[in-house]
Amino acid sequence: MERNDVHIEPLRAEHAGELSAMVNAVFDEFVGGGYSAEGVRTFKEYVESDSIARRLQDGNLIYVAVAGSRIVGVIEIRSLDHVSLLFVVKEFHRRQIARRLLDYAIAECRKRSSTFSALTVNASPYSETIYARLGFRATGNLQETNGIQYIPMERVFGESIDRSTGRLTDSACC
Repeated sequence: MERNDVHIEPLRAEHAGELSAMVNAVFDEFVGGGYSAEGVRTFKEYVESDSIARRLQDGNLIYVAVAGSRIVGVIEIRSLDHVSLLFVVKEFHRRQIARRLLDYAIAECRKRSSTFSALTVNASPYSETIYARLGFRATGNLQETNGIQYIPMERVFGESIDRSTGRLTDSACC
């Protein structure tokens, strides 16, 4: 499938089960092996379909990348300032899906908040380099809460001048 065959849309509550299954499969393949039993249990409870639907109803922003009728990626933003989920299925890795999801979520956060200036994430050790490529910088060392290992990271947005166009642009700084 080509890049243009994937589109991004808000999650509909009736697709929470499909999303849960996708995130669990990606987690099991790439992340869960490094977690304790407590960490795996904590994560799996967080991505149960009822939990996803509840967070959606509570106002978390959840956007999915869809290829055909299949969910192939997700980003979830809590409180307009924290990435709580960013997952893409294996066969869609290296196709800029995570970047597109992040860009979409950033645009939505800006629409909803005039003070939007940064995003944080608690990146798994597996995803730290992915987030770094997306402009996030570590703000602390490896930590663990409820069996979940993570590196706190942040992406700060600011204005800069694009030298080729002379226009103001948003860029990650620091």
